[in-house]
Parts: sequence; C-alpha cells; structure tokens
Amino acid sequence: MELKVAERLMLLNLLPQEGDIVTLRVVREAQQVIGLSEDELKELEIHNPTVNECLQCGAKVEVEPGAVEIPCTKCGGVALRRTTDSTRLVWKQSADVLKDIAIGPRATSIIAEKLEALNTDKKLTMQQVGLYEKFVEPPEPDEKVRPIKK
Repeated sequence: MELKVAERLMLLNLLPQEGDIVTLRVVREAQQVIGLSEDELKELEIHNPTVNECLQCGAKVEVEPGAVEIPCTKCGGVALRRTTDSTRLVWKQSADVLKDIAIGPRATSIIAEKLEALNTDKKLTMQQVGLYEKFVEPPEPDEKVRPIKK
C-alpha cells in the first residue's frame, strides 16, 4: 500500500498498545514495517518546529508580538510564534514521497477495525479520512453526482 509520511505516523498511533500475545506480535511487526528508517529520517529532516520557524521550509520568520501564526515570506507556508505542542513534527516536504509499505493481512485487519470503531464512535478526524478510505471503504464513483453548472 502506498503511503506518505503523515499517513504512516497516523497508522503508528492507531496500532493498539495492549492485547493478546498474537496481536502484539503482529503490531510489533507492523511498527517495524510502517515506521521510518534511519535513512528516511535523515532525508526528511524530521524535527519539532522551533519558535518562529516555518513549518514547510524551515526558514526563520519574523513574527509580530501577539501573533501565533504568520505566513512565511520565503515559501508562503505558516510559521509559529511559539511551539506548545512538543509532539508536533515537521519534515522536508520535497522528500515526502509515496512509499509502498507491505502491511500484512492481520495488521491490515487490526487497522481497519480501529478505523471502523473511530467512525462508529464518530471520532474519526479529517486527517484520518484518507486512511479510512484506503483500509476500510474505498470511495466509489457516484454516477448521480453531477458537476455544478455555472
């Protein structure tokens, strides 16, 4: 399955941390397959953003007092005045390419069940919709939907 970095990181967070021994062995193997290699980490330059750093290009940006976010003058991305979320990660977007990840059938089932549970509980986020469509319910073309005429 072809996945980008953000999808892989979300998948790692979806995998259960507890269960029976068989499930945990499947999860451990899935973590190794889905996780980022040393080479990928180096190429992507993954890090926590610092104060006044653009989230897309990494440039230092002058941020006015009181502002939390401001457009980057270099690339048009968003710079943060301060980072309060130490779990937020940024990476070099030009190095973020689709990678074919061989997720086994048991791990796929575990991921699909988790996504279905989130959907049933109405806890699915916009960031997870793409994963839901890949693992649970691929979108079908709707022949009844017609483009809006101007």
